[in-house]
Amino acid sequence: MPTVKELRSEAKSLGLTGYSKLRKADLEKLLAENRKRKPKKSSRKQGGGALKPRAAKNKCKGFRKGTDPKCKDQEGCEWIVGAGCIELSEPQPPQDDVDDSKPKIVLVGDSVIDNSYWDNIKNDNTGQSLARLVQDSARVLDHSTEELTSSSLLHALYNAREQGDYPSNTVKVGENYVRARKRIGYPYPGRGGNVPVDPSSLNLGEGDVVFVSIGGNDVVLERNLNIDQIMENVQEIKKIYENSGAKFVYIIPYPPTESLIEQSHGLIVPLYERMKELVRDSGMDYLSLEDFDDELRNEPSEPYETGIPEPTRAGAIELAKRIANKASSVLREIDEEEEREASFDVEVILERTSSNGEKLYLRPDCLGYDRRANQVRDILRSEVTSVATALLARCNIPAPNVEWKERTLGGSANTLVVTYIYSPCELIESIPLTHVNFLEDSVQFRTRKIDAHGEKWEPIYTVH
Repeated sequence: MPTVKELRSEAKSLGLTGYSKLRKADLEKLLAENRKRKPKKSSRKQGGGALKPRAAKNKCKGFRKGTDPKCKDQEGCEWIVGAGCIELSEPQPPQDDVDDSKPKIVLVGDSVIDNSYWDNIKNDNTGQSLARLVQDSARVLDHSTEELTSSSLLHALYNAREQGDYPSNTVKVGENYVRARKRIGYPYPGRGGNVPVDPSSLNLGEGDVVFVSIGGNDVVLERNLNIDQIMENVQEIKKIYENSGAKFVYIIPYPPTESLIEQSHGLIVPLYERMKELVRDSGMDYLSLEDFDDELRNEPSEPYETGIPEPTRAGAIELAKRIANKASSVLREIDEEEEREASFDVEVILERTSSNGEKLYLRPDCLGYDRRANQVRDILRSEVTSVATALLARCNIPAPNVEWKERTLGGSANTLVVTYIYSPCELIESIPLTHVNFLEDSVQFRTRKIDAHGEKWEPIYTVH
């Protein structure tokens, strides 16, 4: 009888992937299925015995994997185990809505998100459920991929930065998962299971949100127990996505099941607690699934009993709802940030310095509301707007609409200085704009001038 190691070696030689999670009985079943499947041969042959592709809808049909002319050498063709040489279509987003005016909610991660394969979830998976929930307000790009780890995602992101185009900027998905997604009419984006994950391919920018679920497979599949290193990878991934202008949300995975705790002899519990601690201490934005119980995550029986927890159908839909709610909150914060950047606070302080150097403040309502006082307000508003516009120009913000607010400070005075205080784009300024003299029958405005002889005030307006 072959050992598990020998079965895995055979699976590898057949070009299969996704077998690392399988038990011996399931490995034997997978191998038996793939040994039986052979691509149909065309009866029409080319010189040298090589097969000639028939003129059919699949232009790649008939090419072989290892015999010239090879399938992989044909433009637009890919060899898929169990399916033969197939023609690949151009990469398409996994939903019909392609309105670029909508913000993008991007899903990148492991089977916590890419969960259609397990427990007969199929089209109730998180990506499709989310797309239905937010179809009126956002566009969903589901680039989640089975068996993803923090190291494999980071590797793809580094490759994209250093080498650029496809396929260096992609994550490779196992062929069993690729076939399953095709069967439910929800193919992976990209070609032949090569899913692009880099910010450029995703066309990320300000106003978009990326949800990332990684870390569990680092422990379960790669046997990496260094949680601190895994979270360092996550921080680097976060930085790469945020450099595009997008917001980053990390998904804390659901807790391990009782049987997984038993299989790991309890070691997985402190690892999970350490992961949660590092995420919270990091200050990164996150969505936690630590309350997922056996109704929402469990060890699936379909298509294989792996011993590794996956979302149930209810869990996949619940995750979609939580992502939708979290994305709504993040997008609302983005809108509020944009509004704050486009506005500013103006504070006008009326003050004078007494003979002993003490600053005294006039209550703005002491101006009164007669014709003359209102003229004073109009002039002050004009002065404030003029200087505020100049300051905003330094921050590349358009000219403002000034909202006038009067603030009670206490004290009294007859000679005043109007001071403008402003603090956008980390700029804090306190600029005396205008010196105001309240005379018996008029109010005189003077502006500050600086020349070779020093600072002086020159009259600019007089209101009688």
